[in-house]
Amino acid sequence: MGEYEPKIEVQFPEVVHVAKGSTVKLECFALGNPAPSISWRRVDSVPFPRKVDIRKASGILEIP
Repeated sequence: MGEYEPKIEVQFPEVVHVAKGSTVKLECFALGNPAPSISWRRVDSVPFPRKVDIRKASGILEIP
């Protein structure tokens, strides 16, 4: 099997409404060869606070 471009599956809508005090969990899944790297960033380029859990290996972003 040779190289091929990533296929990205995003499993959340463009806008997510969450009640104050709730946790939001966003997941991204990608396949490709070589294996793609998933990273998360804010639109305004401000770094995420330390309490935000970014699991790069599994493509999950969890915001408490």
